[in-house]
Amino acid sequence: MNIQIKNLYKSFGANRVLDYINLEIRSGEMFFLLGPSGCGKTTLLRSIAGFVDPDAGEILFDGKSVAKVPAYDRNTALVFQNYAVWPHLNVFENVAYGLRVRKVANDELQRRVHTALKQVGMESYAERKPATLSGGQLQRTSLARAIVVEPDVLLFDEPLSNLDAKLRLEIRAEIKRLHGELKRTSIYVTHDQHEALTMADRVAVMHSGHVQQIGTPREIYEQPANSFVASFIGEINLFNANSPLAPLLKTNANSEKFGFRPEKVELSGHGIPAKVIDNAFLGASSELLLETANGEKIKCHCNSPVANGEQVHFTVRTEHILHFEQ
Repeated sequence: MNIQIKNLYKSFGANRVLDYINLEIRSGEMFFLLGPSGCGKTTLLRSIAGFVDPDAGEILFDGKSVAKVPAYDRNTALVFQNYAVWPHLNVFENVAYGLRVRKVANDELQRRVHTALKQVGMESYAERKPATLSGGQLQRTSLARAIVVEPDVLLFDEPLSNLDAKLRLEIRAEIKRLHGELKRTSIYVTHDQHEALTMADRVAVMHSGHVQQIGTPREIYEQPANSFVASFIGEINLFNANSPLAPLLKTNANSEKFGFRPEKVELSGHGIPAKVIDNAFLGASSELLLETANGEKIKCHCNSPVANGEQVHFTVRTEHILHFEQ
């Protein structure tokens, strides 16, 4: 299912939540809507699902407008962050609910529910009630309920937010595996850059109702369109053009801001002198906070131990310096 968003606008009072959004989601891709709270990503997802009526613009499914198509006829399935399972129904009946509403024949219903539960590793929990399940098992149940109806579009509304770090990694891998098997067009809302970088085919970074940039995770990380995208996706050392670092790094660019990623900072026996004022051990590497004689602070990732208070020198290659007009 190919989805086109054309000049979509939505406001709540004086608050412009979607400010004439334009984007296209290709058939079969895992497309992420990424941004901070209040940027409009959930409103956009709910507009696609049919739960929010935009004030202006179009949403097209395979070239056909869905403006007059109610949510229950759009053949989408939504995976919520709070699981949204029926507490009085067992796992099997929670997954079967959508098929019963559609009046699917019992033999077909039994086959599809068992297949969906098997796909998410929940077949042995079919008779269990939600109160007896862990957060990860509840989210697997929610996933099975979404895929069992064989939707054209899978919608994910921050599905990992309520899980601990270990379970997030586990369910993240599960969603990625399922997408690879099912090849359904999937739209995933998150504020977590790591989810976007590791799972997405393409990402739309949103801020204040606008799409700031669309691209692959690598494109957005390595070639951010502006300083907001650079700051939101990964870490960056960001400076104004008149920073004392500019001539030392030979930036030579007519831009308002420049920056570089912490992993691009190289410690060496020459370069710009700085003092280590903080040192955080990250396991595979350490994150240093350096301070120059002019008071500029630079984050740096390195593999060798460096003590607080130690004097070092650093350089950044010209090709690793990013320039921004805003």
